[in-house]
Amino acid sequence: MRKHSYMCLAILFVFSFLISCIPTSISNEPKTWQKTYGGTGFDGAQYIQQTSDGGYIAVGWTDSFGSGGYDGYLLKLDGSGNLKWQKTFGGNQDDWFNYTRQTSDDGYIAVGWTYSYGQGLADVYVVKLDANGELTWEETYGGDGFDEGYCIEQTADGGFVIVGESNSFVSGPVDVYVLKLDADGNLEWQKTYRSDGSDGSDEAFCIRKTSDGGYIIAGRSDSQNTGMYDAYILKLDANGELTWQNTYGGDDWDEAKSIYQTSDGGYIAVGVTNSLGAEWDAYAFKIAPDGMLQWQHHFGGTGSDEAHDVCQTMYGDYIVVGVTYSFGRGGDVYLLKLDESGNQKFSRNYGGNTFDEANSIECTSDGRYIIAGRSDSFGTGCDDVYILKINEDGNVDLMR
Repeated sequence: MRKHSYMCLAILFVFSFLISCIPTSISNEPKTWQKTYGGTGFDGAQYIQQTSDGGYIAVGWTDSFGSGGYDGYLLKLDGSGNLKWQKTFGGNQDDWFNYTRQTSDDGYIAVGWTYSYGQGLADVYVVKLDANGELTWEETYGGDGFDEGYCIEQTADGGFVIVGESNSFVSGPVDVYVLKLDADGNLEWQKTYRSDGSDGSDEAFCIRKTSDGGYIIAGRSDSQNTGMYDAYILKLDANGELTWQNTYGGDDWDEAKSIYQTSDGGYIAVGVTNSLGAEWDAYAFKIAPDGMLQWQHHFGGTGSDEAHDVCQTMYGDYIVVGVTYSFGRGGDVYLLKLDESGNQKFSRNYGGNTFDEANSIECTSDGRYIIAGRSDSFGTGCDDVYILKINEDGNVDLMR
């Protein structure tokens, strides 16, 4: 009996010792949270990505810090949302970041536009940072008109591909603009694209690498020059040659803000439609690898609702974020979970009494989701960067 008691005590001691060895930073790390960042002015986030250390890198804009006007704004967070460092880039005029990616050397690349530098009215603006956020190089690209960068991806050769819009190299108002850079930011090629027969505006907001080594692009096209856009999707090969292009939507205004290659090799795109619902609705449509439409759905209520970004979960569902004026208290972050056929499984809204929106979502390695946008309801400024870490059911801890 005494021997049995000693054995139980020994097991209890070993178990207690092992528990005490668990790092506090891991055992106490919150599973969900929401936080704001910025100063007393206007600050917002356009995109967020989970980084290799389990934290996050976010980009956007700020007029709380920096040189003048709006500046490009980068924030590095740990896994609990604590700020590790923040950087601003730009000059005396307005400068803005739309997208960032962690690079293969554990640094970061960010793209946007600048009115402070370059040779045109606005130029594509790219900065390359090391792992600590220190500047490695910065470059501008474009002509003598307006050229803007919306999205960037690192390519297999260590370089980068950028999508945006340009009126420097086109005969029409605006064309889709794609640039290929080497690892040091030197321009390798640049091309513009427009939908078949278009003499209106063609714009792109998102580019993703595809499993065949090419690229998929999402945007909008006024292909009939009527002032009413269609969602516009382009498929390119690795050299920027057009494989196919299609437009999607109805008789009114439709556009695609983001696109994601799905597990079946096709694509899901999200944006906004005024063709399918009674009001402006969040828009999601699924296409096959060749661009053929498989399904489309719209979501929302009696107010205006938009979808800005999408990711696919490990179970095949889709998580969509944007902004809603139909639900909540005056412009809220809007989240939808859809099944593989685009049917709504649930919706959530987040925010306070004024305006809050989401611009980006990523499915994280722990099966949860990280969301980035801006908030006028919380924080210290007019608008603040707003980051939410939510669980698989869309729940999040209250703002603290």
